[in-house]
Amino acid sequence: MGEIYGSQWFNEYGDEPNNSWIIEIERLTLAELARGIEQCKRSRSPFVPRLPQFLGYCDDGLTQEQRAFNARCKEMANVLSLPRPEPNPEIRKAAILEMKKLLRGGANATVESV
Repeated sequence: MGEIYGSQWFNEYGDEPNNSWIIEIERLTLAELARGIEQCKRSRSPFVPRLPQFLGYCDDGLTQEQRAFNARCKEMANVLSLPRPEPNPEIRKAAILEMKKLLRGGANATVESV
């Protein structure tokens, strides 16, 4: 923040952050912190933000449910990006035979070769 606001930041808050800032910043994710710093740069305000204003800059405007949904989507994207397993001809053949049984009327039906 000192790089953004220069001496005004240090005059206002000193060289070390106070406990309020430390506690609140430790609660933020890296993405939220980056968003807050970027908003400070883009605000074009010549004034150093107070803690509540900075926390508002960090907020993405989403509810907890929306954040949880986004997190689940990211997890699923990671799962879906896993490489496909090597095909196993024996498993494929067994699955086809099972489907044929089901289509012909159950387990008692005769199964033709694949």
